[in-house]
Amino acid sequence: MHLSVVIPVYNSATSINQVVGDCFAALSHLDFEIVLVDDGSADNSEEVIFQMAQQHPNIKAISLAKNVGEFNAVMCGLRFAAGKYVAIIDDDGQNPPAEILKLLAKAESGYDVVYAQYAHKMHAGWRNAGSWVNNFAASVFIKKPDGLYLSSFKVLRADLVQKVTTYTNANVYPDVLVLKYAQSIGTVEVEHKAAEVKSRYTFKKLVSVFASMLITRFGTIGQLLFYLLIIVTVFPLWLLLVMATAQLLKGSGWQFSEHVLSVVLTIVLVSILPKTKTDRQFEIKKSSF
Repeated sequence: MHLSVVIPVYNSATSINQVVGDCFAALSHLDFEIVLVDDGSADNSEEVIFQMAQQHPNIKAISLAKNVGEFNAVMCGLRFAAGKYVAIIDDDGQNPPAEILKLLAKAESGYDVVYAQYAHKMHAGWRNAGSWVNNFAASVFIKKPDGLYLSSFKVLRADLVQKVTTYTNANVYPDVLVLKYAQSIGTVEVEHKAAEVKSRYTFKKLVSVFASMLITRFGTIGQLLFYLLIIVTVFPLWLLLVMATAQLLKGSGWQFSEHVLSVVLTIVLVSILPKTKTDRQFEIKKSSF
């Protein structure tokens, strides 16, 4: 098997058929497989990918027992990828499968990993800002090479994949592992299209990605560092919010204890902040192979 294409799937019943069809059109001259990992979708994505697996012997369909997040779903796909090279692409149509060939050609020239780089990213401005924050954090905490954008769209050599998948912690940021083990890193500029489905990128996911980055890089110390940074950055804002809300309530005639208000706002804050994971990296409900 020359190439495996790993695609994490979440609520993509309306787009995944097109993405897979584009893969077949672009890669038909290669010995390839597609590994589809449904990450506990709320729509009928699971049914769709298993139907495709029945129709095409070079499609592997995997359904996870519950939603564990994109990175964990990718790690699952990597464990079952049999190709000499492994491409990772999104399920929303933003990564044209034809562009895999550019990354593959560069990887075949001797690189352990080749990242897609975008001249024009078709993300919303707030998501681009979030990506910038994560890439800045990667530069500080995991020594990301200057100028490298850690795109989710990339091609890896099989021996690098084997090293990456030795990591089993549920809090995982795959690029930390890629950069840890890769001896040579290449980049290729590719097209970036508008998503076929609504973006699932949220502030909570941004913070969760940051937590996973620290824990993958530093282990337990990274978890403690994450909570310390949350306290340092969030607590002053939380305190200002408590004081401002208390003043507004008093001004409106409400009699509301600042202590009670503090408890209420703390509960709200804890509920919206992401929590580090304590269970398994992923659990497979069923597969087509």
